[in-house]
Amino acid sequence: MVVDNSTTIFLLLTIKCSIDKMKKIIIGAIAAFLAITPLSSVIAQGKAKTAKQKNVDQNSLLWKVTGNGLDKASYVFGTIHLICEADYFWNPVMEEAFNAAEKICMEMDMDDPQLQMTLAMGMVDKSGKNLSSYFEPADYEKLKAYAEERVKAVPVSVMEMMKPAAVWTTMVMMQYSCDEVKSYEAELMEKAKQGEKEILGLETANEQLDFILGMPDKEVVQSINDIVQGKDKKELDAQFADMINAYKKQQLNKLYELTDQETAMKMDKVKFLDDRNRNWIPKMKTMMQKQATFFAVGAAHLPGKTGVLQLLKDAGYTVEPVK
Repeated sequence: MVVDNSTTIFLLLTIKCSIDKMKKIIIGAIAAFLAITPLSSVIAQGKAKTAKQKNVDQNSLLWKVTGNGLDKASYVFGTIHLICEADYFWNPVMEEAFNAAEKICMEMDMDDPQLQMTLAMGMVDKSGKNLSSYFEPADYEKLKAYAEERVKAVPVSVMEMMKPAAVWTTMVMMQYSCDEVKSYEAELMEKAKQGEKEILGLETANEQLDFILGMPDKEVVQSINDIVQGKDKKELDAQFADMINAYKKQQLNKLYELTDQETAMKMDKVKFLDDRNRNWIPKMKTMMQKQATFFAVGAAHLPGKTGVLQLLKDAGYTVEPVK
């Protein structure tokens, strides 16, 4: 089940889903977990202006980076990878910062022609096991019934070949209460193409897959069973509402704190946030030194002592909120 089934799952996804749906399933599901906090917000309309630097944990989602030998300012923007369409926004302040940059950098290089294939291949279980072998028979029957009703974009025959963590990320994405979701990464990629701006990535698709698909199978299976059984749904809905509220108020610290309360799957913050943040800084320094860059990463990566904003400040840059 190595080459043949990898090819099969990609072909099935291509045949059974529209291109838009396929992007939501593959890219959206993978990205949704990596920055679980909602990251966009209602920022005041009008001309961009910067506040005096006090503490890099001030409430803002858009940050200007200058100093330390930079010829031009770069920007860091907190995103939400998936958001209900009704909550999505993009205002003139963001547009101005985006247009001022010469290159766009996200967590992954979203215009890499091999990205979708790499992600699709990575979601396939190459151990020789089928998805059903990870579950008790009764639990798997419940999962099949749930998937047929709630995860119609991915046929059960395709899910059977996927790793448990890949199935889980897909199911998490399906928990959105709205009919239509949008991705800031997808929207920014489109804008970059229209503006003929090069798109860069801080990580490879395989690196992101390693973070997600490396989760312990036993814990993932339990989380899938919990979703199917509706366990803790009210609590999770309340947490999501809290995150949306904090996002609208641009409370980065609150968003960061809420990641500790995520019950669908306990996130190792050192692995999923801190270590990745540290790995990104040298790459960001190199990119900013060459050209003005607009960085768009999950908002949970921005605040805190080991957040991107503080790490940039520690590296000698001036980091200012843009409102």
